[in-house]
Amino acid sequence: EPAPEPAAPAPTVAAPAVVTPTPAPAPPPAAPPDEPKEPEVTVATLSNATVSAVAADNAASLSKCKVDDLSGNVSVSFQIDGNGKVVKSQLASTAKSPKIAACILKAVQSWKFPRPPSGAAKGVYTISYQ
Repeated sequence: EPAPEPAAPAPTVAAPAVVTPTPAPAPPPAAPPDEPKEPEVTVATLSNATVSAVAADNAASLSKCKVDDLSGNVSVSFQIDGNGKVVKSQLASTAKSPKIAACILKAVQSWKFPRPPSGAAKGVYTISYQ
């Protein structure tokens, strides 16, 4: 009887090294689409004469701001919309009475200006007390 052939030893194959792929960094999230921007409005500047004329027309609103022994300046920077209505305002005051300054700010905010042809305008109303 022929001797059984010895089983050939199975060749040892090194298992392939398991390579864990490094995940690619996640791309930054896409920026949200820009909000539709309002068309840029050219803001004209009201002349001092226009501001003075409107102030004169509204003298009654200013006369409510009682002034006793007041010195300093009250300046109101403002912006009007296409209808001549004050939509933004900022107060700068060196007057000793914050109450007077607030009263003048409130008065200016109530004024109605001529409609600006550009759709918006800005101006400054300043009153000085000596």
